[in-house]
Amino acid sequence: MEEKLNLDEFLLNKTSVYQTTSLYKEAYNNFISVQDGDDIAKGQFIQLTEQFRNERWKIFYEFALWCVHAYKKDPYWFYEDTGIEFTCKSIGCLIARDSPIQLTMEEKSYAPLLLLQPIYKMNPKIADDIVIKWGEIMAEINPLNSLSSLIY
Repeated sequence: MEEKLNLDEFLLNKTSVYQTTSLYKEAYNNFISVQDGDDIAKGQFIQLTEQFRNERWKIFYEFALWCVHAYKKDPYWFYEDTGIEFTCKSIGCLIARDSPIQLTMEEKSYAPLLLLQPIYKMNPKIADDIVIKWGEIMAEINPLNSLSSLIY
């Protein structure tokens, strides 16, 4: 699983093609410098996911990490909400049926936990909120296979 995701390399060595684009650099500059630039950066990251579909989970996850890290320094609703939203999008892209990284069912169960570890180290509150939000998403997607469904 770790080899398929190579999360350590992704987090430590920024080597993805999308990170060399001018749109990525603009998004980064907007996120750190402009008032309300975080909203602009969010839109730019969504544009990046459209251009680099095979890297969607990484792009969503990277922006989520930026938000969680920023929330740690400056607790603000945008960072909290967007960090949760983009982590859930990242997990969704990673375990989707058409994901470029083909995971087994067991790996799909393990992938969200692997992605939550760095977030939990930065901010346990946001990590807990992500688990709750992801549970809600899964309950909506698959009500017949959910603990929230009544079992007769």
